[in-house]
Amino acid sequence: MKEFDFEDDGKLRVVVFLGHKYLKSAPKDVEKVIIEYRGPALDVISQLSVHCNEVEGNVEAGTSVHCDAVGGDVTAGTSVNCDSVGGNVSAGTNVSCDDVKGSVTAGTSVTASKITGNVTALKVIVKG
Repeated sequence: MKEFDFEDDGKLRVVVFLGHKYLKSAPKDVEKVIIEYRGPALDVISQLSVHCNEVEGNVEAGTSVHCDAVGGDVTAGTSVNCDSVGGNVSAGTNVSCDDVKGSVTAGTSVTASKITGNVTALKVIVKG
C-alpha cells in the first residue's frame, strides 16, 4: 500500500481506492461518491463535492459545496450553496447564500440576501 505523508494532527482523512489504484477524483462513470461523517467538523477539504451541516472553519471542494453554516471561507471549483458563511466565498460558476460576512467571487452569478464585503460576478441578484 502507498504511504501517505500526513502530519499526525488529528484530522480525519478519507482516501478512495478502486482496486489497488488510488483515486484523486471520482471516475467519470461513477455518478456520486458519498462519505458521511457525523460529528464536529473543523475544516473540510475535498477533491469531490462537499455536503455538510455546520463547519467551524473552512470548506474547500474540487467541485460543489452545499452547507448550512460555515464559520470560515468557502472555495469551490464550480458552485456554492450555503445558508451562512463567516468568511469569503469563491466559486468557479455560481454562488447562492443567504448571509456572507466576507467578499464573494463567482465566475457567473451571485445570489444572496446579505454580503458584507465586495462582490465580483457577471450577474448579481439580491434576495429580499
